[in-house]
Amino acid sequence: MTSVDRAPVVPCSDEAEDWIIGALLKRGDVIGELLDLVEPADFHSPRHRAAFTAAVELARQQVPIDYGTLTEQIASSSAGMTSRSQALEWLSDVDLKVPSAAHAVYYAKTVAKLASLRRVISAAQAIAVDAYREGADPDTVISSALQRIVEVRRGLQERDLVAPTEWAERTWQDLRTGTTRILAGLSSGLHELDLATLGLVPEELYVLAARTSVGKTTLMMQVAHHVATSSGPVLFVSCEMRPELLFDRVLAATAGVSVNRLAQRSLRAVEWTNVEKGLQQLSETPLYVLRRHYQTTDTRDAILRLEARGQRPVMVLVDFIQMLQDQAGDGRTTSSNFGEATKRLKLIAEDFGVPVVAASQLNRESEYQQRAPSLADLSLSDQIAHYADAVLALHREKDADGGRRTVLITLKRRNLGRPESDGPCELVWTGTRYSDPHPAAYYARLFDEYAGRV
Repeated sequence: MTSVDRAPVVPCSDEAEDWIIGALLKRGDVIGELLDLVEPADFHSPRHRAAFTAAVELARQQVPIDYGTLTEQIASSSAGMTSRSQALEWLSDVDLKVPSAAHAVYYAKTVAKLASLRRVISAAQAIAVDAYREGADPDTVISSALQRIVEVRRGLQERDLVAPTEWAERTWQDLRTGTTRILAGLSSGLHELDLATLGLVPEELYVLAARTSVGKTTLMMQVAHHVATSSGPVLFVSCEMRPELLFDRVLAATAGVSVNRLAQRSLRAVEWTNVEKGLQQLSETPLYVLRRHYQTTDTRDAILRLEARGQRPVMVLVDFIQMLQDQAGDGRTTSSNFGEATKRLKLIAEDFGVPVVAASQLNRESEYQQRAPSLADLSLSDQIAHYADAVLALHREKDADGGRRTVLITLKRRNLGRPESDGPCELVWTGTRYSDPHPAAYYARLFDEYAGRV
């Protein structure tokens, strides 16, 4: 029989599992280090799993781990399956195999790695069963498969209990080398928006709120294009507009032409060169639009599909929350459903380590009362503001000359950004895109000011 013909071997290592249990018998206090790396479910052998579970229980009870206590705990928790003498005999055998507790951490990492591989195999087998099922729907099978992989991936992430050790070392190195960061996250391409957020930070959820037809989709698409051009792949979830219309807007802004003439394909002679350059640039930009998918699980699936292509998004944008169809409970309460969708968007930001920007509708109260928007104006759900790390309102108001100006008001700031007391930011609409009202040098001075004050 050749190596190709041999039956596959389940990824596991009795030696590594022996070493962990032996290390606990040699030095029981090593349990604290091991719990940062492995958990009972990571052990393949039932005996090793039972022994480690017993050790964890002893540690929780603040009972020293040794031959006697571990033997008693194994026997008492096995419901008669393992006697005290059997447990003692097995522990003695393991102890003889392990000379010291010196390499426990190394073997714990080995056990965790092999457990992850077994979970991948289990997920693959479940996916195959779904696919073989008679009458299976391909879209349902693929969605379920991606969700199974997400669950495995979540298990591969670092433990949730985090100590400041690595952070302190990295921060100290930055301070010693004089590393200065103008922004804490991705630049939006607009200094005014960057002032409001100090950059779009990974794992944070930003809600851009506005009334209908104020321009939030245009602003979000402009930011998406800038980030995709300067930082990496971007996923734009469009629950309302067709991708062709969104790309028309980006092209119009890039080429400096009217979006109406572009849609009608009636360009002037002087505009052709700019449009050709814009088309070439846009065709090479990793900006992906997910159309007409109204569940946040669809957004997760799309992120995984892009990752499989080597195009893992650095940012996700969703337009807009009130179009999502996630449900809370029985789904009868609209406001709770929108809150559930917002919570799941926040989890997407955390699970994939990306900033998520989601648009939200504002109701008409502020317009009727002729005032600036507030958090109370978020359409149909105060839970949207609850789960967001920052809420920005895009608002048009009359200026001193009777005209209109566009302002960006910070309604909520959980972490970083321009203090609300400094007033709103201002954006200028050029007819095809938003721009800053001041030159770059002005913002350089302003960022220096914030760096020294906030």
